Amino acid sequence: MDINSKNSLHMVNAYKKGYRISNEGYAISYTGKLMKLRISPSGYYVFNARINNILRIIYVHQLQAYQKYGESVFCCFCVRHIDGNKLDNSIENINIGSHSDNMMDIPELNRIKKSSLANVKTMIEFNISSKGTLFYIINKRMFINS
Repeated sequence: MDINSKNSLHMVNAYKKGYRISNEGYAISYTGKLMKLRISPSGYYVFNARINNILRIIYVHQLQAYQKYGESVFCCFCVRHIDGNKLDNSIENINIGSHSDNMMDIPELNRIKKSSLANVKTMIEFNISSKGTLFYIINKRMFINS
């Protein structure tokens, strides 16, 4: 996360105003009421926070991480869901780390499936006829670059 990004600034301002995330992952307004959550196009829970009379979108997992780790959340690349479930924003399931750490949080079978789909997309995009040819190209590139 970058402290200078719009999302990060909105999140910090929401926290300063009094918006919180419970240990179970529920959003609570500055008046103490539960907030209505929705799922963003990227698959994360978000809610609207009114900051300076403007509605801002706040990502629940990012606010939970900010509450848990404070300013150190901005030194990391991403907020992680340890169990790989984007909708579980409980305090025990939120961590910070690198993009590589985040990918390793995804169950192994899902990672394999994702990488297989990426290979097929690459083959279609570059008109490669077989996986053997793709393997040869990737390995040749690796040996040239080492």
